[in-house]
Amino acid sequence: MSKNYHRATETFTRSLIISFIALATSLSSGNSLQGQDEPVYESLPIAAEYQLPDESTVDKNDRAAQSKFNNDTAAVLSKRREMQRQVQDTLSGRAGNASAVEGWITGFVLPEMTQTDDETLQRLGEIRQRFFRSYLEDNANMRDQVIELTITTMKRVVEGNFHPACRINAVYLLGRLNTREGNRTASIIPLPRPELLTYLLQIAASDAQPEYLRIAAISGVERHTSLQGVGSPNLLDNASMREVDDVMVTLITQGASETLTREASYWLKRRAINIIGNLGTPGDNGRYAKVLRDVIADKTEKLLVRTDAVLAYSRLGFADASSANMEEMIELVALLVVAAADADANYIDEKLNNLEFVSQFLDGKGAGDTSEQKSQGPSRGKGGGGTGGTEGPAQPPGGGVKDKNAPLEILPAYHRELVRRRFKHYLNTCKIALAGSERGVKGGLSRVAVEGDIAFIDALVVEFDKLMTATDVRESDPDAEDKKDKDDKDKKDDTSGLGLGNGEEKEPLLTLADQLKKALTEGASKITAVISKYRPNNQGLPGDDSQPPAAGSGG
Repeated sequence: MSKNYHRATETFTRSLIISFIALATSLSSGNSLQGQDEPVYESLPIAAEYQLPDESTVDKNDRAAQSKFNNDTAAVLSKRREMQRQVQDTLSGRAGNASAVEGWITGFVLPEMTQTDDETLQRLGEIRQRFFRSYLEDNANMRDQVIELTITTMKRVVEGNFHPACRINAVYLLGRLNTREGNRTASIIPLPRPELLTYLLQIAASDAQPEYLRIAAISGVERHTSLQGVGSPNLLDNASMREVDDVMVTLITQGASETLTREASYWLKRRAINIIGNLGTPGDNGRYAKVLRDVIADKTEKLLVRTDAVLAYSRLGFADASSANMEEMIELVALLVVAAADADANYIDEKLNNLEFVSQFLDGKGAGDTSEQKSQGPSRGKGGGGTGGTEGPAQPPGGGVKDKNAPLEILPAYHRELVRRRFKHYLNTCKIALAGSERGVKGGLSRVAVEGDIAFIDALVVEFDKLMTATDVRESDPDAEDKKDKDDKDKKDDTSGLGLGNGEEKEPLLTLADQLKKALTEGASKITAVISKYRPNNQGLPGDDSQPPAAGSGG
């Protein structure tokens, strides 16, 4: 059996689990009233023969006592190593001691995952990986018994008064248990335990469960559907599909409530959208497609959620352009890119305006003002032709801080990088949703598009690619800047008529922030022009008489 599938799955969800544990910790601490004692959590007892001696009872000044403690600790650790070796021999068929396997798994391996000391809580991910690696991956003998012991114990942890991190770990572990392990060499896909899908769905859908458990559970559902969707030999049966259907549609359409915070609703909705994409079907009477379409068109929804919905929609197995609603969906995807560009351009303006506001209280000067008097420059309104109000010469496209005439970069680099990376995610996701990820191969929605729709998609992809390049605004390489300075000087001195003549004026240069804003606003305008060309009578979202959104209200 291969270990690669477990490692890939671990990588796929590691960031989610880190967030789950952080969320659990914050919720746990936030719910405890000030002045109350810390909550007391249950732990499964470790068998006495595997229990390390308590160091707190040892007198540090008593050499004999310290020596005894060290010897006792070494003996227990040696016992643990010996039992692990015996159990692995039994599981691999080299020995036959079934009672040793059960005693070790229930006496140490599973109870270790419920201990509440800081060291164990910090190592839960490592302990979980070791469990799969040591007792399930390459073993066939007694494998089912180990899994049954694990399911029984971990369900007890999920439903009991255990530390939130331990409960999250238990849910995550249950979501990774397989009936059949995967083998990449033999092209065998792992087969998750089907009965655990129902259990995970119940947790994800239950308002009675803590939010952190619901989020952890839906990651397990996501794994089940990613391994059992259309195209996999492990297709979900009709009953399982109906279970997933009802829960996912509910999680997507519901909002925050008395039992569900806005943050948790956001996490659950994004995972549910991905799960529908994993299922790869429009659903009965196009139910999934309609739900995703409504998310994409909802200008009040967060842009990341809408972008997830675009990608999930493109993965549904539509039979033709009509069932995919191509007439409307291409425009909706393009409008989403416009909304994202406008939202990030406004974000740049907002941050710069905040800095300008704060700076007026510092030495009576505006941000970036090095004169003796307060700057009297224009306001940073939403207009300004993309310059955002900063004056004077600035960087050429590509940025850089070497030009002595360059204006001061007011906006911190991390804000620019946030916008750059975020928008590129929106843009690339929408491009993949429309045209696929491989050049020359019809993917995404283009695979069912008719001739006119293909031309619309091709025109959008051209503008997407241009905008992807234009928004690649970062600090320049000093060495490249030196070469550029020399090239500029050579052009200035050129009298051959082939280059710039003496005295020819240059374009006013912009700060990196204003370059990025300009790229976003101009790119949005060009995409809007493409929409107008191919959908001249259908501007804006359906039912909306306004022009395409000018602000990322879903941001």
